[in-house]
Amino acid sequence: MKKVVKLNQLDEFELIKRLRSRLRTRSSRVIKGIGDDSAVFLTKPNTIQLTSTDALIESIHFDLKTISPKQLGRKAMAVNISDISAMGGNPYLALISLGLPKSTSIKFVDELYSGLQKTCNLYGIELAGGDTVASPKYLFINVCILGEAPKNRVFYRTGTKPGDQVFVTGNLGDSAMGLKILMEKNKRAISTKHRNFLIKKHLEPVPRVKESRLLTKSKLKITSMIDVSDGLAQDLGHLLTEDKLG
Repeated sequence: MKKVVKLNQLDEFELIKRLRSRLRTRSSRVIKGIGDDSAVFLTKPNTIQLTSTDALIESIHFDLKTISPKQLGRKAMAVNISDISAMGGNPYLALISLGLPKSTSIKFVDELYSGLQKTCNLYGIELAGGDTVASPKYLFINVCILGEAPKNRVFYRTGTKPGDQVFVTGNLGDSAMGLKILMEKNKRAISTKHRNFLIKKHLEPVPRVKESRLLTKSKLKITSMIDVSDGLAQDLGHLLTEDKLG
């Protein structure tokens, strides 16, 4: 039987060394990645920089009984990518902060980073470093992501005008229904196929990077955009409130 190695059997520098060996710098824009006091990177001319950060905390945002380490890594990265895409930006660099209970296995950490790295690779993002600390009870993961956009093609929540048409991508409510299915003890009268589809929508969200890039390159007159994470009614309300329209 293979022995399970826990975090309390490694010191901080051993863990950093392990992660560093797995997260090798791939982008020519990153001068210095994981292992130093700061990440150092180049920016492109004629662009503006975007940054966003979101944290996921165990027992509040996720339950380790219903999500795998790889899924958690993918989801943590995806929700942050969405914030950059919602403004027409192109994500290119990410930093990760982890709070890990000492009972966490090294295998769990490896799989978590595998999920993070897989999503980064999918969208051409460099995972350039971060921080790892001990947490007394619950696991938390925080992603800080950087993106860039042309100076004249950034979309804010402000700019909405009376008469504007509203468009959305994807099926609204899929993730919320997936969460509801996971939280319910009794199975709903729903087919296994649809059940698994909705659960996957919640556990493995897909950021709208492709759609954002198409919109940014298009000649469409876009007045505002927003990441729909709280539901159409509430997030549409945010747009209206920003421009004092409702």
